[in-house]
Amino acid sequence: MTNIERKIVEFLVTGKTYSDEAIMKNIGITEEELQKAFDNLLAEGYIETYEDYLQRMGGEEEEHSCGVDGCCGGGCSGCGTPITDKKNVKVITAKALIEFEL
Repeated sequence: MTNIERKIVEFLVTGKTYSDEAIMKNIGITEEELQKAFDNLLAEGYIETYEDYLQRMGGEEEEHSCGVDGCCGGGCSGCGTPITDKKNVKVITAKALIEFEL
């Protein structure tokens, strides 16, 4: 694990971040460095994708009450339910929590 990867996991475990931009700003890395670190952390099992998390937990993607997934960009005009972009969400794994719990 690189120093950057270690800093990212430590930062994630503290719960002080909710965005890629926050990680990059606080650690002082570029988007390319972040993506490379995420790729390695995924491969090593410290984080997982939201889709993998849902599958592992037996859950399913949320559907909009109007029945049309992705019906509009900023929210669902048919039901008022906001649409959240979850394609880049990373979930901290138990491995990360056990090794980096502060």
